Parts: sequence; structure tokens; C-alpha cells
Amino acid sequence: VYSRFFPSKPDFSMGGVCRGQLPMKEEDLAQLEQHSFLKRGEILKLYKFWRRLGGHYYEEPRIVLSNRLIESLTNLEVNPWAARICFIFASERDALSGLCSLTFDDFVTMVSVFHFRTPIELKYLWAFKLYDFDNDGILGLSDVSQCVRFIVGPTMSDKEIREISQRLFLETDMNNDQSITAAEFANVMHKLGTMFGSKFSIKMVI
Repeated sequence: VYSRFFPSKPDFSMGGVCRGQLPMKEEDLAQLEQHSFLKRGEILKLYKFWRRLGGHYYEEPRIVLSNRLIESLTNLEVNPWAARICFIFASERDALSGLCSLTFDDFVTMVSVFHFRTPIELKYLWAFKLYDFDNDGILGLSDVSQCVRFIVGPTMSDKEIREISQRLFLETDMNNDQSITAAEFANVMHKLGTMFGSKFSIKMVI
């Protein structure tokens, strides 16, 4: 959990929203702010967007389906990783349909992770989850192959994908145990420096 220091008497007046007109309870806003890297005004803007999608925080429906969210966010709609991104942040997932249900808390976490203010170490953690397609806590050769396929699309044959994946896997698997841990992954990403941070940033709403 990442926490930040905020003034004890923040100014809640922003964008036409005054203290008596906040659409969310003070304690809920404070908690979302404390557990993300977003500012209060940004969270309120996200909630306004969330309400336009039909989602609520205090009454049903409290969720928004991933396909509805994706088609409403231009930068996500054009991203080939969109469905997978929603999957790793969603509270509820349907393995058969591939659809996910996200709460507003899920949405805030997702936007925060891809925000430029979020520390690179936290981005490493979520990138690892993104590439862990079988969700077993490690990256195996099949995960790496799927990742490569996502990146190159249909431009390469299965044989070429396997060859690239095996080469990447061997270069990343530092202890040769046929798996890549979160620590090994973070070490590799760290070597990429700022290149990774810029790639793992998506502007959504704010």
C-alpha cells in the first residue's frame, strides 16, 4: 500500500464542485486518494465519467463491464492489451466470455497504475501480472510466447514466435529454473530504464 501526505484541511472546491456537493463521501474519497497516486480532483473526474457509463459507488449497479469501459476510452480501445488490462484489475471475471466486471475502486487502481506519477517499481509489479497469462505467479515459456504474439500480432509464424520466446526466456531466466519470477522480471525491466515507464503509461480520462 502506497500512502502520501496530504494537508489536514484540503480545499475541496474544484471544477464547480463545492464541499456540500461532493458526489462521494469524504472518507471514501480520502481512502481512494491515499491508496492511489491520483489527486482528489482527478478521482472526482473519474467518478463523473464512471457515472456516465452507468456505474455507481453506493448503489447498484456498482460495476461496469470491461467491453463498455474499453469502447468508452479511446486510448484503451486502440490498445491490443485492453481486454487483458481490464482482466488483471477486475474484481469479477468470466473465463468463458472473457468479460470482466470492474468496480470504481478497480478503475481508480487501473488509472493510477498507468499514470505518469506512479513509481516505476509498482508498474513492474502490474506489468508482471499482465504478462502472467495463466495467473500462476511466475512467467513460463507459454506466457512469454503469448506476450510476443500480442506484440507482433499475425506477422510471424508460430515457429518464429517460439524461437523468439525461447531466446527471450533464456536471457531473462537468470537462475535457469525454467521460470521467471517477479524479481527477475523487475531486474530486466530496470535495465530498460525510462523506456519501460513511458511504454507502461496510458492516459485515461485525466
